[in-house]
Amino acid sequence: MWVVARGMRRPARVLDRWAVIVGFYVAAALVGGLLVFTGLPSDFCLSASVVLCIVAFWCGVLLVPTNGTVFGVIGGLIAAMALAYTLPTGVQTATLALRGSTIDSTVIDVKSMEGKSTWIIYRYKLADPDGHEITGRLTETGGFNDGRRVGDHVLVVADPDGLVDPETPSQVAAARRHWIVCGISFLVTALMALWSARSVPSPSPAPD
Repeated sequence: MWVVARGMRRPARVLDRWAVIVGFYVAAALVGGLLVFTGLPSDFCLSASVVLCIVAFWCGVLLVPTNGTVFGVIGGLIAAMALAYTLPTGVQTATLALRGSTIDSTVIDVKSMEGKSTWIIYRYKLADPDGHEITGRLTETGGFNDGRRVGDHVLVVADPDGLVDPETPSQVAAARRHWIVCGISFLVTALMALWSARSVPSPSPAPD
């Protein structure tokens, strides 16, 4: 993105400047959303989305110089980061909602890591009723005594082709909430980008 931005001509019209700013942010969010289909850990996809969003921000700054609209620039970045952070989760849950199968799975492996405060992030490797390993890991958060154990049964929604990690039915049902956040984040990003696109440095007066 950085090389592309340096090689592009700075747009003159407000609509063109707006399209450049929003385009970089949307591209970063979409790439982050597509990463969920690569089989990479969900945390990596979320982190990569945020990094791509920051790169998109700098590319936009190179192409669209602003004139003191600090709130518009920073506000647009924060809104875009919210979009980039929630889109991968929304894509995953939407995929499971559209084509996932409900399975009464069995926990065959447990990994945990400390999260914020007293919360623990649990990652479970699962097997279907026939003993076949389910692609990906189920991720849940809870307290120190809330984790599942090997041999426990858990109802999950899994993709038949293993495109995304499995989730519980309640997690899949929360997909609407993620898309609402994505929609609000995109709207705020677009408004902040318009604010920035309309405020550019005034041309220097010609010498006498």
